[in-house]
Amino acid sequence: MTAPARSPFAVLVDTREQLPYTFVGLKADARQGGGPLAVATRRCTLPAGDYSIDGYARMVTVERKTLSDLIGTLTRGRRRFTDEMDRLREYDAAWIVVEAELSEMMDGHALQSLVKPRTLWRSAMYWQIRYPRVHWWAVPGRGIAEAITYQLLRAWWRERIEGPAKAARARARRAGTE
Repeated sequence: MTAPARSPFAVLVDTREQLPYTFVGLKADARQGGGPLAVATRRCTLPAGDYSIDGYARMVTVERKTLSDLIGTLTRGRRRFTDEMDRLREYDAAWIVVEAELSEMMDGHALQSLVKPRTLWRSAMYWQIRYPRVHWWAVPGRGIAEAITYQLLRAWWRERIEGPAKAARARARRAGTE
């Protein structure tokens, strides 16, 4: 059995997360052999969001929401959420990952709350318009939300950290051979 591929970064998990993702069971991409992926995590208090990358906690973050948390956030927790969104909009990249698809948000029976489905979704749309740099993902359940959270962080890492580092190495090689 081969050793699992390692994530190129550690994921920071906010200490206030009550049921944090563990990132166990993720698969490496084809470049890493496609087998199991080992993701190191570290608990700490993040300035915003629930998940980030070690060394980049003020640049990239993911805020996780269950459907019931989203309902609470957009109703009785609105002031606190406004403060959170004000912090998130300052990031290079910030996402809200909701552990529910749009169809679940629109199902009044599933919501089991006093919030009307259209009110919930309209509120979410309002936040996206008011904070266009904070992107929302509505996904089918916790497992997929966990994988999406890692992949969003990974994509940011590739674009902002690996990409510029590779370009700098290529420039250095060209400079040394020319």
